Amino acid sequence: MRSLPKCLSLLILAAACFAGCSRDAEFNPVRKKTFPVTGKVTVNGKEPGAAIEINCVVISEADTDPARVSNSVANTQPDGTFKVWTYDTDDVAPEGEYGLTFSWRDYNMMSKAYTGPDKFKGRYGDGKKSEYKLSIKDKPVDLGVIDLEADESVFTKKSETDYSNIGFSAGDTEDKGSQGSQGQ
Repeated sequence: MRSLPKCLSLLILAAACFAGCSRDAEFNPVRKKTFPVTGKVTVNGKEPGAAIEINCVVISEADTDPARVSNSVANTQPDGTFKVWTYDTDDVAPEGEYGLTFSWRDYNMMSKAYTGPDKFKGRYGDGKKSEYKLSIKDKPVDLGVIDLEADESVFTKKSETDYSNIGFSAGDTEDKGSQGSQGQ
C-alpha cells in the first residue's frame, strides 16, 4: 500500500515534466505563439557560400509580457536560404514587427562561433534603422530574396592558408622542431 502513493507521485511528476517540455504555446505559457518565416539572402546577386547571421530586432511585439521574452534568429545555408527560429532550431518566430540585422563572419572551428570582422562592415548592424523589416501577423511569412551589398573581395579566396600568425609559412618544409632540439 505504501508504494502506491510513491508511484502516483512519480506519475504526476512525470506528467508535469512532460507538459513543461511541450513545444506548443497552448501547453507552455512561457512560449509565444509562433509562425514560419523563410527567405533567401544573396550578396551582390550571388549565393553567399557561407552562413550569414540574421537577428530579428524587436520594434513592436504583439505579446509584451516580460515573462515571455523571445529572441528570433537565423543562419543562412550556403545557398542563402534561411528559416527563422526562436526557442529551438526547428521552430519559428512570434507575432510582431522586427528590423533585420545581417552579419557575415568566418566560422571558427575551435570556438564553434562566428568570429572576425563583419564582411558587411557593419552596414546592416542596426535593427532599429534597418531597411529590412519583418511583420508577422497570424500567418507564415516568406521574405523572398533579400539582396545585400558587399565588396567583391569577400568572394575571392586565398590560394594558400596564411600561417604567418603562428610563426611559419605554408612554404616551409623543414622540421624546425628537430633543428631546435639539436642545438643548430
